[in-house]
Amino acid sequence: MPRRDSTESSIPEIAKLLDIRKQGGSGIVLVLGARAGAFYRLSSTFQEMIMGFSERSLQGLSRSAAFDECYRVLNEHSFSERDLDSIFQAALRDVTVTDADLCLADLVKEEYFSEIITTNIDDLLEQAFNQAGVREGQHYEVFIPGRSYEQRLQHPERRLCRVIKVFGDLVARVYDARRQRSYLDRQARLKEHLQQVLESDILVIGLDPVWDAELIDLIPLDGGQSSTWFVDEDAPPAESRLARVFNARQALYLTGWDGHYDNFLKALFWHLKSSMPTNIRNFFDILSELRKINSEYKISQRERRETQEMLQTTLMQLSSLQQQTEQCFQLVTSELSMLREQLGSLQRLLLRED
Repeated sequence: MPRRDSTESSIPEIAKLLDIRKQGGSGIVLVLGARAGAFYRLSSTFQEMIMGFSERSLQGLSRSAAFDECYRVLNEHSFSERDLDSIFQAALRDVTVTDADLCLADLVKEEYFSEIITTNIDDLLEQAFNQAGVREGQHYEVFIPGRSYEQRLQHPERRLCRVIKVFGDLVARVYDARRQRSYLDRQARLKEHLQQVLESDILVIGLDPVWDAELIDLIPLDGGQSSTWFVDEDAPPAESRLARVFNARQALYLTGWDGHYDNFLKALFWHLKSSMPTNIRNFFDILSELRKINSEYKISQRERRETQEMLQTTLMQLSSLQQQTEQCFQLVTSELSMLREQLGSLQRLLLRED
């Protein structure tokens, strides 16, 4: 299977492609698979919840293989919609936006992508947009199958980055997490649009052969003159539909450490912008300020300790002086008493002589 070595040398090539497409005013299509989503990055928590309903074991399986096994359990078990919603909500309770999510949000704001097709039902992308100041209606618009505004899919009102949540949205409670093979067949307009868009230049990150099988089936084998980039930790299985698609399209591969969602997007952003996203820079500015305050506080504490030590020394000196003064006062008092007695004796003698 043709592939590039999993080295950082190919990331500059992708960055160059994005710059060229942006300058030409076209952008490219970004495809985010299940391995770029919240469930995969929370794989251990998610696996424990799902595999509690199975007698099979995940022991000895790779991270991606265990993730795919969870998909099979979801489809084999008769979960109700309420059960699924409870499982997904609980699994995503502690998930947070990463630096890579913020890098992606900034790239969207800079108009590097004309469209984002995601198979994830979580709202991490929208959270990252919000934190990065990327506003819906100003920078992007979201399409969810089954929603009324899907009718604008073919003819968007303005030139915004279109975010298509292929399998729905958990927050909106409109989704199909089990993704039965007939799902996209019921979404004729969406299916037609996806097939058309996926003929163009696409950058694919974290596409999973099992979780994302329905979308993979829509990627045309003939990409014409378009470019196709495949980014993931692992190369697709040799006999999989995903491998056949990218072989036919002569896709360029980036796998291994550089192919990890977080590593790739942060490195890509650096090559494009030679800096960190604004939100991350702000974070480090705040961190630097906190460190400065902490340092000043430590200095203040040290000065306070020194002042307390000086005060204690002064108090000890005053206490000693007080003791000395009291002792002197007692001595003077005793002397005065003796003098008074002597004076009294002299006065009595004088009176007798008179």
